[in-house]
Amino acid sequence: MDNTSLAIFQQFGVTSNKKRTRITENNCVIYTRVSTKEQAENNLSLGTQMKACEEYAQKYGINIVNYFGGTYESAKTDERKEFVRMLSFVKRSKEKIRWIVVYNVDRFSRTGANGIYIANELKKQGISILSVTQPADTDTPSGRLQQNIHFIFSQYDNEVRRERTMAGTREKLLRGHWIGAPPVGYDKIKINKEEKIVINETGKLIKKAFYWRAYHRMSSNDIAAKLRKLGMNMYHQKLSNIFHNPFYCGLIAHKALNGQVIEGKHPALVSKDIFLKVNDILRGERFKGKHTKEMPEVPLKHFVKCATHTNRVLTGYLVKKKGLYYYKCGVKGCGSNRSAKVFHEKFKELLDQFTINGNLIKPIREQLYFRINQLTQDNKNQEKLLKERLKEIETKIAKAQEKHFLGEIDSEVYEKFMPKYKQEKTQVVMEIQKLGEKSSNLDKFIDKFLEMLPNLTNLWDSGTLKAREHLQHLVFPEGIFYDRKSDEVRTSRINTLFVLTKRISDIYEAMKKGHFENFDETSLYVGMTGFEPAASSSRTKRATGLRYIPKIISKIKSSDFQSKLF
Repeated sequence: MDNTSLAIFQQFGVTSNKKRTRITENNCVIYTRVSTKEQAENNLSLGTQMKACEEYAQKYGINIVNYFGGTYESAKTDERKEFVRMLSFVKRSKEKIRWIVVYNVDRFSRTGANGIYIANELKKQGISILSVTQPADTDTPSGRLQQNIHFIFSQYDNEVRRERTMAGTREKLLRGHWIGAPPVGYDKIKINKEEKIVINETGKLIKKAFYWRAYHRMSSNDIAAKLRKLGMNMYHQKLSNIFHNPFYCGLIAHKALNGQVIEGKHPALVSKDIFLKVNDILRGERFKGKHTKEMPEVPLKHFVKCATHTNRVLTGYLVKKKGLYYYKCGVKGCGSNRSAKVFHEKFKELLDQFTINGNLIKPIREQLYFRINQLTQDNKNQEKLLKERLKEIETKIAKAQEKHFLGEIDSEVYEKFMPKYKQEKTQVVMEIQKLGEKSSNLDKFIDKFLEMLPNLTNLWDSGTLKAREHLQHLVFPEGIFYDRKSDEVRTSRINTLFVLTKRISDIYEAMKKGHFENFDETSLYVGMTGFEPAASSSRTKRATGLRYIPKIISKIKSSDFQSKLF
């Protein structure tokens, strides 16, 4: 047996590279926190926590270097501003910090494992968490275990509370009551101690945005720019979120409902039909952007829907061997497949039914202007009242300025009422300007519209891809359907202007030939092939010749004139 002494082998001993940080300082910071404002005002208030922590530090001779927290912020995550600021301070402070004093462990963190991890990382730097109400010697394994158990139970308590809260939230949502702050465009107010959700001024602008998207085919960027001009700070990304939120059509979708959609008690900003129409447009644009390149040869793609599968649009494709373009339905086995050349001829036949004889444009314009001026008489009356109101406000401002100058009213009263008068004057002036712009724009829209009528088919046939798409949506706002069985194209909605100007043209043509036919309400919509007749009143009034024209024109909605033309 080798009798060599072990002492000579000590030189080969292995030691830990980690050096224990021995902090002799007795400095601490105090961290206080509450999760809600209500809690801040009750028994576990910030003041209660602060007092207990200070008394504890004084009792054990610990020097308080700084205070953190002092506000209400949730401990569900460890990304709290005050919490992060406190951690940064204790790690970098020139005055070595030994303790973080808290009222109890869950004031520090309620994130369970993550809270344990942060505590361990601090421990490596010689910093311990000291709980006033849950003391534990974290320099020993049993003490650290005890503190870790507190962290785990804090997380467990959080999850139990969340489950209870979510159950209550779900019950309220199922009854149609929205929880929390409503989306932009709505306010939550109290009426007779009962909370109500109401549409505000911003909501009225958002309603316009839905209409612009649904019926004028405006892009989200254009709508956002228009809203900014009207004083609403909006960007297309935010607008996209609004368009996808069913809250605006009176429904509730919430994560607590696990995908379920509920009829809400709040007022709808737009109808469900308009909401779905906007989202159909958005879905089509996304599909177009992802799956197809721009193809001028098939301008009707995504505009034509399959009559068999009404939620599917027809796409365009090229048969390279033949060098021919086709439209088809994407549903496997559908069979809705048609040559683009033949399809375009069918569409032009449909479009040609609204082409007007150029010689009739002048009398049609006269009839339109005559009736439109009658329809817009309300605007003129409103403008007159606004001008009278403006005169009254200007008189009040002049009198107030005069009395202030003569010393009859003091500066305090003058400064209180003058801004109100000026603000009211600005609002009235803006309303007058809007009415003037409406009237001017209406004339331009009518002229532009009538210019198109003799050349509809040629405009579509020779136009660029964007011009063609624009004209399609202008005449048929909801697109058209292709029926494979009958090999026909049809639509459920036509822009009222095109239908009614065509009927006026028919009346003139009949009169020129000496035929004084009866034209009733039904004849405004039916009689043209390829269309689904719209529902009409059972009580139809009959008239002949020119006497009926004002009644036809009275059916034109002002919104039809506001369509974005070429």
